[in-house]
Amino acid sequence: MPQPPSQQLLWTAPDTKLPKKLTNVIPVLFEQGLADPRGLEYRSIVVRVGSVWGSSHTIQTRGWVIDSFYAIGWNGLVYPVISIGEKQNLRSDILSIVSKDKKERAEYEKKYPGETINRSRYSYSAFPEDRALSEKSLLPLKVALFLRLHEVELAETLWKSLDLFDTDENETSFKDPYLLLIQDLVWAHFDRAVCAHMRGDTVSRLQVRVFCLNFRKQWT
Repeated sequence: MPQPPSQQLLWTAPDTKLPKKLTNVIPVLFEQGLADPRGLEYRSIVVRVGSVWGSSHTIQTRGWVIDSFYAIGWNGLVYPVISIGEKQNLRSDILSIVSKDKKERAEYEKKYPGETINRSRYSYSAFPEDRALSEKSLLPLKVALFLRLHEVELAETLWKSLDLFDTDENETSFKDPYLLLIQDLVWAHFDRAVCAHMRGDTVSRLQVRVFCLNFRKQWT
């Protein structure tokens, strides 16, 4: 798998209302293997994904195109692409996620006055590969990608939606954003490795192995 062209370039945190404890961990995440989308076109892509239940299928989503053969997905991993489509509007995609979330909250609170949606940590932690890659999913790693791109408004807007989650682990997760973000990156690699092994995808398996070895070196 190719390395994104901006992976090793210096990054300076933009001015933002987001907490320092969040912006400070962004460089660490990219050093540990989160793929860097800077300088790449955001386009429609078709990629192959798997499922621990045994299925393998293609999905159309959006990502940052590295070249004619590879792109960065929303889970922060590099994928071989089956096809590449037209340029897409990043801002429009994210505002659509936030709008949908607000609508769901309003409907829930109308149905259950005085209560808020309880989105369990499991519901957005151990998620399938196609959800991790979807431009429509409300997941924490998107915030890291936005900050890397200096898309401050989008990062702040999405983080606000995430911070409204009513979960048992909310307090711990948001006190330490690194844990919130790295567990999603590690999960994306683990889930991809399992699914790739099931369908005999050696290249994807090896990519995960490289990630694990590099990650281990940084902690030993």
